Amino acid sequence: MAEPLTTQRSDVLAGAARKIREHFGDNLAELYLLPQSPYPEDEGDASNADDLHLVAILAASADAMSEFDFTSKLTTTLYDEFGFLVTTHVAKPGGELALLARSEGVRL
Repeated sequence: MAEPLTTQRSDVLAGAARKIREHFGDNLAELYLLPQSPYPEDEGDASNADDLHLVAILAASADAMSEFDFTSKLTTTLYDEFGFLVTTHVAKPGGELALLARSEGVRL
């Protein structure tokens, strides 16, 4: 496990948001921080209270699988840089994940 280089969540969120905005550019419509995983049934006991879950809602219709390469590399980069597990989920503008993010998340 990487030693945390910072324990400030604000630093972690700022770094994650910057990288996400750089990657998606004008196609990023909204970005949210969720209080927990949107898929808790998939994580079981592996989820940690320190894990961060972000939802990137794209302006154009999103295909999460086409962005899997970016999101998985981003998770690894942020973990190495900050010592926090940050998972980025990609959402369609009108999809269920976007609705969940808007109702339960904090807009960044």
